[in-house]
Amino acid sequence: MWMGACPLIQRHLYGRMRVTRIASQRDPHPGFPRHTPEDDTSLAPAHALHFCIRAFGGGAYSHWQNRLLFSTSDNSNPNSNGRVYSFDLQG
Repeated sequence: MWMGACPLIQRHLYGRMRVTRIASQRDPHPGFPRHTPEDDTSLAPAHALHFCIRAFGGGAYSHWQNRLLFSTSDNSNPNSNGRVYSFDLQG
């Protein structure tokens, strides 16, 4: 489950990468998520190369336009793994 500043839609993108929208069309550039926890542990590394997120996962994440591209720490499906995800946008 995701919590954040706006409704989130998660979908599988490529490999281990998931994508979710983190801004509305009214605010297309929300800033980079400075803290992206999975339950009580932060996902890392931030600013990961998109290829690395797709290929390796392991909790890496990045920001592209108004989307958060991420992987879970164990590469499981965030829609069904029972963990709570959230983000904090710097801005």
